[in-house]
Amino acid sequence: MVERLRWVVAGDIRTLFDADGDPIPIKQLSAESAALLHSWEIILKNAEAGDGHIDRVLKIRTKDQLKAIELAMKYLGMFKDVVEVNVDWDKLAARLMSVRDER
Repeated sequence: MVERLRWVVAGDIRTLFDADGDPIPIKQLSAESAALLHSWEIILKNAEAGDGHIDRVLKIRTKDQLKAIELAMKYLGMFKDVVEVNVDWDKLAARLMSVRDER
């Protein structure tokens, strides 16, 4: 699971296309490239009625890299949802007393 998370964080959308900019067939994608995909949709439609030409539209949606980075940071302990506060109450009380005495 951590390896797949790394693939999304470090992934490059350019690996989904060949040198001509055409999409690489899904079965030929590496595991690292396929891990980037959230969805892949091919739509065949006749854009201009009556011309007899079928247009192919490819919609590619990748996984959220920012979310993957956040999850990786949490896993590595670099990011926490909880703020930890350690207070030396004796030092704080002494400091407050010294400020009060200075008035």
